[in-house]
Amino acid sequence: MIGLNIISWNANGLLSKISEFKIFVEKYSPDIILIQETHLRPSHNININNYKCYRNDRQTAGRPSGGTLILIKKSLPHYNTPIPQLFHVEATTVTINPPNFDPLSITSIYVPPPSDKLLFTLDLETIMQVNSHCVIFGDFNATHNYWNCSRNSTRGTQLKDFCDQVNLEVIYPDSPTRYGYNTSNTLDITLVNDFNFPYNISSLAELSSDHNPVLLNFNFSLPIHQENSRAITTCWRLFRKCLNNNIIIGNYASIKNPFALEEKIATFTEAVCSAHLESSQPITDTRHTFTPSHIKKLITMKNRARKMHQITLNPIYKTGTNRLQAKIKKELKKHSQETWKNRLLSLNTQDNSFWNIQKIFKNKRVDIPALHTASGLAITDDQKANLIAKTLKDNFTENTRPAGFNNSIDSDVTSTLERFFSNPPPTPVSPTNPDEVAAYVNKLKVRKTPGKDNITNKMIRNFPLKALIILTYLINKILLLRHFPNNWKIAVIFPIKKPGKNSNNPQSFRPISLLSSLSKITEHIILNRINSFISDTNIINPNQYGFTKKLSTNHPLLRITEKITSGFQRGRSTGAVFLDIQKAFDRVWISGLIYKLINYNFPPSLIHLVNSYLVNRIYQWMTVDDSLFLGTWTDKQSSIPYHDVCDAGLDFVGFFSLRSDMSAIWLW
Repeated sequence: MIGLNIISWNANGLLSKISEFKIFVEKYSPDIILIQETHLRPSHNININNYKCYRNDRQTAGRPSGGTLILIKKSLPHYNTPIPQLFHVEATTVTINPPNFDPLSITSIYVPPPSDKLLFTLDLETIMQVNSHCVIFGDFNATHNYWNCSRNSTRGTQLKDFCDQVNLEVIYPDSPTRYGYNTSNTLDITLVNDFNFPYNISSLAELSSDHNPVLLNFNFSLPIHQENSRAITTCWRLFRKCLNNNIIIGNYASIKNPFALEEKIATFTEAVCSAHLESSQPITDTRHTFTPSHIKKLITMKNRARKMHQITLNPIYKTGTNRLQAKIKKELKKHSQETWKNRLLSLNTQDNSFWNIQKIFKNKRVDIPALHTASGLAITDDQKANLIAKTLKDNFTENTRPAGFNNSIDSDVTSTLERFFSNPPPTPVSPTNPDEVAAYVNKLKVRKTPGKDNITNKMIRNFPLKALIILTYLINKILLLRHFPNNWKIAVIFPIKKPGKNSNNPQSFRPISLLSSLSKITEHIILNRINSFISDTNIINPNQYGFTKKLSTNHPLLRITEKITSGFQRGRSTGAVFLDIQKAFDRVWISGLIYKLINYNFPPSLIHLVNSYLVNRIYQWMTVDDSLFLGTWTDKQSSIPYHDVCDAGLDFVGFFSLRSDMSAIWLW
């Protein structure tokens, strides 16, 4: 979409008009919607498809009143902007930051009639301090001849003088925006600072409030929306054909060192992505909410009567408008009930209808608000990314030794590792074959999110035979050279808030890592070899239940139950100690882990490969909204990667060396 379309509307209570409002939004599809006098409680939810909602509700003990709200399209890059406390006005602000413009603050403002008629401009100064490029749009409850009002009120005169002093441009429509009993005024206006683009503005005789919605359009040719790269449809037959043409087996034959391996893996990744691009096209969303024709006809009649009343101020048209509005409200409620009734009756257990309906009631992942730091607030996506990246890096950093720590383990580990890695392993890791790779590929879930290379499981499931053979060859070169590719050690981080934690604290978020799907296939091959060695040597502690085949958390629970029951029967008391090691997974000592692998006589070539897999991993932040890479990178060399296939094979290695007589349950 070209240009920037903003609609402002004093709703005088949004919930009672929400059905008609949704039809209005679908009709005009503005980029940003500013609403005043929402009359919402914190428990009320406003959900409009393809829009994100930011709001500030007025906190009152009686009936809900006041309040401001902003709805902004998800495709428009932006962030919520907290503003200091305001004393005389109510406001909500977002800042848009499209690629071709300086950040622009958009504020939905409401000046209540009882507020101070002179001091309210102090709050306007506060709002303008957030960003010099700003658009302040809403109900000012101020009249002045300058914006086509019949008289100059005290607040209007003060506002006009303030705009002249700070050089604000006042934008207003030709026709009034608020209609009372035999009166009309322009109360909904726009103040613009340092955003000099041509515009047009109009008052729309629609919806059902004493205020008209006001449409403001800034005209420019540069795109401001961010396209959703995942909103595509793919012809998989064409994908297989293109991939077959893009790859030649002979081009992958001369891999003799890690540098050549990295290059060939990058070439293979590029060929897969290129084939997917050639066989895909964007999805054009033509779906619209169905509105019965008789309701559309009633809305048209109501808007026509409303417009005639605003032109003539004839009370007959006002009465007709009110009657039609009441009828529309009744018909919309009836239509909504019928729609839900039919939808619920159509549910059955043979398709995904139950799953689809429960998504509506499922808790949505909340946006990350402004994060508090010792130096201030992290507001923008970049600031949040850097702050959470720093927090995660601190969490992943190995624990420091306490003062006075005097143990030879560090020197033992260092010397052992130096001796071990100074000698190349005598035998390579056993190679894989296309059957083993294909068996795992066939189990891949197609709805999983891809890693940074954007190769999805569905693409891999549609690999032709030639691509599977090349992938098998590349994996065998990884096993032979004992080098895990650097591009497959990049994880894209999604921060997820921990339940019950403070949303403004960066420590309240845990990371979800998205890794390359090709990497996971290789990890599975490695894991099979780890499990094979562990099974052959039988070195697992019998008290190890986690990450062990045919065992689960139910087994230790049964063991505890048996111990307690046995104690009761013998007249004894039962004691137990439950140990939870803080950040045990985050801060695994990699050198110590490799040291244990050496002591347990793991195959040397496998230890070399595991070490290459664990060190020099890179993490990159991704926004919650979808796929915006922000370029915040951190090296992590002190813990096991999150949610990797190899986690199961490596997580328990540091724990199964506990002696079998170290039972956590005893009787007395």
